[in-house]
Amino acid sequence: MEVNEVLRMANECLKCKNPLCVKACPINMNIPDFINCIKEKNFDEAKKVIVHKSYLGSICGRVCPHNKQCEGSCIKGIKGNNVHIGALESYAFDRSIKFDVTEELKNLNVAIIGSGPAGLQCAARLRSKGTNVTIYEKESTLGGILTYGIPDMRLPKDIVKKVIDDILSMGINVKTNSCFGIDYSVNDLKSKGYDIIFL
Repeated sequence: MEVNEVLRMANECLKCKNPLCVKACPINMNIPDFINCIKEKNFDEAKKVIVHKSYLGSICGRVCPHNKQCEGSCIKGIKGNNVHIGALESYAFDRSIKFDVTEELKNLNVAIIGSGPAGLQCAARLRSKGTNVTIYEKESTLGGILTYGIPDMRLPKDIVKKVIDDILSMGINVKTNSCFGIDYSVNDLKSKGYDIIFL
């Protein structure tokens, strides 16, 4: 998508006083704020607004059922075409910036079992606070359903890889080919000094 097309789409947003798109979003994403950032060509800030709720904007922007959620509730859509929120979200997120990492929880060690959407989101959120995070994945490639369950025509694998690479670049450790219940147990992880285990 060209920048001019993205700006045209963003300028269609009415900035409603009572944005129904936010209420219809399962995670209550601040949609008007990130669209406003796009209008101002501040794509990095738009991504930061999205990250406040989700580290998977490139993916959610493509696979969420927008017509049943945010876009389906868009006021503009009552009399015409709704704002293309999903396309704007994925565009802003695709213009990669590095994720910020603080040292707020730097003495905490967390093991995350599985690298699907929940595992990736948990890993990124915890790592952004400075937590030491290790993802354990039974497959050789990370992503869970994003990699193995959604067809490439719906969610291109290069997008999934880029999202995962961006998250891992925060300093997250990974152990692949490690199957929970076969290669290790909760007690094994506890003995390795993990404070928290996310299943």
